[in-house]
Amino acid sequence: MSKHVALAAVALLVATPVFANSPTNLPLGRDPAATPQMDNPPLPWFNYWTDYLGRRTYAQTECLNMTDGAGLADCLARSERFHQRQIAEHAEWEHAAAEREAQRKQADADEAARAKAEAGRVAAEQRAEVARRAEQIRQDRIAAYRAAHDPRPYAERVRSLKGQIALARRVLSREERIGAISGYENRMTKYQAASIMVNAEDQLQAAYRDYRTHGGTLPLSAL
Repeated sequence: MSKHVALAAVALLVATPVFANSPTNLPLGRDPAATPQMDNPPLPWFNYWTDYLGRRTYAQTECLNMTDGAGLADCLARSERFHQRQIAEHAEWEHAAAEREAQRKQADADEAARAKAEAGRVAAEQRAEVARRAEQIRQDRIAAYRAAHDPRPYAERVRSLKGQIALARRVLSREERIGAISGYENRMTKYQAASIMVNAEDQLQAAYRDYRTHGGTLPLSAL
């Protein structure tokens, strides 16, 4: 017997039935001098019988129709044993129900904890994503600022234009030397070289201003 059953059995107070012969020889359920079996206090969950005098009892109906004697005593003993089994079974049921309720509450608590942990994880991921995006924006701004204030690409542009001018001048000088020796100059070559030089010279000052605007400090002659 479990602890709960033992406690329920100990707590049960049973009224002692009267077995003395009634002078009127009435059945137990009709004899006002007899006391049918009854819990004291009554069990709230038990469906008691009612005898012919309106008294509640857990004695079985067949006992209520018996007169005093050995048959009645045996019937009441069977009722008592049956009633104790019902109490034990109910105590076991209550114990199982309490365990189920405890398990349900634990499952609810575990689910709430899992939901809280999941919500915390999602919130942490969202905060991390917000931080990552903020850092990416910051890095993009830094890169844009550095790109806007990096004179190196503009310095390369200036050097390229100066190189085109220098190359065109060498071509013109070479054609002039050839003409001085041979008496013939390739005017098309000189025209193309002169065109490249003029175009480069037209772009050079604007390229140098862009270089200075983006942080360049060297003079044009040093590029």
